[in-house]
Amino acid sequence: QGIASAHTFSAAGRVKDDERFYLPIRYDFRGRVVMRVPYINYQAADHGKALVKFAEGKPVDDRTMHWLLIELANNYGAKLDKQDFSTRINSMVGKLQEIEAVARMVDAENDTWGYGFDVLKQVDAQDGKVFQFAAACREFYEIYIAKTKTTTDLVVKVDCTTSSLQIAAVWLKDKRLA
Repeated sequence: QGIASAHTFSAAGRVKDDERFYLPIRYDFRGRVVMRVPYINYQAADHGKALVKFAEGKPVDDRTMHWLLIELANNYGAKLDKQDFSTRINSMVGKLQEIEAVARMVDAENDTWGYGFDVLKQVDAQDGKVFQFAAACREFYEIYIAKTKTTTDLVVKVDCTTSSLQIAAVWLKDKRLA
C-alpha cells in the first residue's frame, strides 16, 4: 500500500499545477473501459479517485444536492452504496454535522479536526472510502454550508459495470446511446 501511495503522491505532484489533464482509456474485449494511466483516475484506489475532478465545473442546480448526497452515501460504507437512492440521501441528511466536521479538517481555523478524524475512522471501520468521502464532504460543505462555491467539479460515481446500454454503445460506437 505504501508503494502505491508514493506513486500516487508523485503523480499528483507532476500534475498539481496543470490547468487540466487527460485520462486516456481503452476498451477491453468485453467493451469495458480500462484506464491507461495508473494511480490518479476514476478506477484507481480510493485516494487516487478522490483526486479526480472535472476541469470545468458545472453550475449548481436543483439536482446537485441529490447527487452529492448519493456520492457521500456511496463512500460512507456500511453498505449504503447498495441501498436505494432515497435511503442513501436520507442517511446523509442525518449526518450534516459529521460532513461539516470532515470538510473543515483542512481549514486553517479549524475546531472540528478531532471530531472529523473520528468520523473518518468510523467510515474506514465500516469499509467506506475515506478519501472519496472526505472529498465529497468538502464539496458539499463549500456549496451548501459555507456557500463559497456555485459550481461543482466533483465526479459522482455510480456503478454501471452491468449496464447493457453502455456496452452496446461501445460496440455500436454510438455517442448518443453512451
